[in-house]
Amino acid sequence: MNKKIALSYKGEKAQVGFISVVRSLPNRYVDSVGHFVFLDQMPLKTYSTSQLQQAVDGIKEKSAHPHRGIATFSYVMRGTIEHNDSRGNYGIVDDGGIQWMKAGNGIIHDEIIIPSKEDETTQFGMQFWINLPAKNKSETPDYIAIQGKDVPTVKLENNIGNLKILIGEFEGEKSKIPTYSKQFLYHIELNSNQDYILQLNENDETALIVANGNAVVNNEKVSTSEMLVFDKQGTQIKLNNPTKDSIDILVFGGEPYSETIAFGGSYVMNSQQEIAQANSDYYNGKYGAIKYKK
Repeated sequence: MNKKIALSYKGEKAQVGFISVVRSLPNRYVDSVGHFVFLDQMPLKTYSTSQLQQAVDGIKEKSAHPHRGIATFSYVMRGTIEHNDSRGNYGIVDDGGIQWMKAGNGIIHDEIIIPSKEDETTQFGMQFWINLPAKNKSETPDYIAIQGKDVPTVKLENNIGNLKILIGEFEGEKSKIPTYSKQFLYHIELNSNQDYILQLNENDETALIVANGNAVVNNEKVSTSEMLVFDKQGTQIKLNNPTKDSIDILVFGGEPYSETIAFGGSYVMNSQQEIAQANSDYYNGKYGAIKYKK
């Protein structure tokens, strides 16, 4: 049985520095999907390299910010991102790569787009925040960078397309990203004029976002950047690409978050008292400071 579409949401446009994003989660209808509590999309866009370089030079070492209680997950579908944080972690990932950072008990990080050496720089990606269980919010921060070639990928039968396992497991393949609950995040690349039925677990909270292109999902038309949230009942989602180009669809979710959720800027904790403590620790220098790689 198909999972019924409970709602669709086209997101709100927002500005993060000089980058325009579409903020999909949380929204006026849904605070979380499984343990996923935040999603910003960076729609496919090409920038003049010189203008982008000027913008990056203006914010580098000024855009650092703290996190606590979550793991951030940045998926660089196109482009190049550089990471620095206050625990001494450093990484650069490009097309198809992943940066995962467990904020745990507090960290400061900075993610910067690296302009291409060509005349133009194309950027396209997603950033999720994944809420940690209460017992993991006090753990030491951690960081993992995975290049695109190392993301496990399943080729779908009959040349339908590919399924990349960003988080979780699929058909015996497993992502290298740690999880602290049952959760999944898949990137489905669906070829022109193809159909695919994705099998999922009943009772999991599930959402889908069309990252690029126009799709038909359970017989409903869905446009670029549109997010669908599904009822828990049912075990499958029918995807169709009616266009002449391949399309990108991300499906994510998992078991519900069973503890109290408290939002406070870039922190996600279990109470407002914990939010206040997170702020206090940050302003008292307990998260450390970034020593940038030159």
